[in-house]
Amino acid sequence: MTDYYELLKIPSSSDEVRIRKAYYKLAKLWHPDKNSDQGAVNKFQEISVAYKTLSDASSRRTYDIQLFLDSKHTFLSKKPEFDAKQKPDTKATFEYIYNLFKKGKEDPVPEVKKKRQREF
Repeated sequence: MTDYYELLKIPSSSDEVRIRKAYYKLAKLWHPDKNSDQGAVNKFQEISVAYKTLSDASSRRTYDIQLFLDSKHTFLSKKPEFDAKQKPDTKATFEYIYNLFKKGKEDPVPEVKKKRQREF
């Protein structure tokens, strides 16, 4: 999916005025009458579609939702980078988890160890 915000070179929080200014700026640059490049027609059409989509409130809302879902899907489909030679820091992970559960309690781990020792 084409990112219209990147195409118009504006942030996603832009208002209608900023979208219009960005469109006019790029339209003047890429208009086929002023630009004789081979890709100028395609670029101008892409910019026009982006402006048409982002200038209308309902189509912009729909586009933002689609863009969010698409980015979420690509984020989930990426494979995590994993180096088999690098070992995880288990002590830091254990301390982090331990400190999460420790809040509000004195020391839950020794109590568990004492109970287990008595059961044997």
